[in-house]
Amino acid sequence: MLLYGRVTGQPFNLTVYREADGLPTGYIESAMQDRRGYLWFGTFGGISRFNGKNFVNYDIKEGLPSKYCDEIIEDKKGRLWIATRRGLSMFGGKKFTNYQHPDSNYASYIGHLNEGKDGYIRFLLGVNGKNAMCRVKSGVIVKDVHPKGFQDSSLSLYLLLENGTAIFRAPHSGYILYPDGRLQVLPEIKYKYAKVLLKPGEPNSFYYASESGVFYRKNGISTKINNLSFKDQILTAFYIDREGRLWLADDRGVYVLSPNGSQVFFIDGHKELPGYLVPSIFQDKQGTHWICTFRGLVKATDKYVQHFRAEDGLRDTDILSSGRLTNARFFWAITL
Repeated sequence: MLLYGRVTGQPFNLTVYREADGLPTGYIESAMQDRRGYLWFGTFGGISRFNGKNFVNYDIKEGLPSKYCDEIIEDKKGRLWIATRRGLSMFGGKKFTNYQHPDSNYASYIGHLNEGKDGYIRFLLGVNGKNAMCRVKSGVIVKDVHPKGFQDSSLSLYLLLENGTAIFRAPHSGYILYPDGRLQVLPEIKYKYAKVLLKPGEPNSFYYASESGVFYRKNGISTKINNLSFKDQILTAFYIDREGRLWLADDRGVYVLSPNGSQVFFIDGHKELPGYLVPSIFQDKQGTHWICTFRGLVKATDKYVQHFRAEDGLRDTDILSSGRLTNARFFWAITL
């Protein structure tokens, strides 16, 4: 088992955005960045586009089926898919095209939006207390692959890997459903508020966090990377940034784990954030982190300068000059 050191020093500068800054509401559910560089936020007042200075808002008047928007993703064609409380909506830049399940109503919920390797948009649809794995096919929402022996109402926590493997939870345990129909138990994610997360660059590997700790699974083997426990807490967000740090949020605040899990930075949700409920976290192409809360949007930027020495891979510590490649976060250095 791995122990961790909790670091109390705050490594981030925090900036808060609220309705007075142009947001349609303070209830922010999700964030993403499209290929053009615009930031998009799913809120309880529609969706909002941000160019770094101004917010442009879209709601029912512009064609969304509901003002309650929980998730946004961009597909390979550059279209936005928005999960609303009245079905799925697709935005191509000019108008919204809406897709509703026959049973959709204002209580419906769409989660875990993702685009499969086959180009289908898949998600978990919850309607009237029943959940089902679904996809958009020929312009309508249909049920997707479904594990035999499980009722719709028992499914939650849906993640689809690139190889077609599905990870989900039923009332008594967590499961891995392989493309050939084999079903494997993953007991650690039976926890009601467990979260799963793909690892970038490794489309068939994933992280998961539960009351038992934080784990990494690769090639069918699970490894605990940290003992941080979320027992009796509501785990609301799980994210990995480009530095390999894991961000986890519960009703206490936000925990930032170093890549090897040995250090944990804590952002106190009751003292440092406008609201302690954090539905999601996102890092944009410029390296800025966006923390979505139910009392406003928070921009988090690294506060401290990072030092690189010979032990970090530098050939020599005598630096003659340095620079950055155009539109990149990578720097070059010329040494003696």
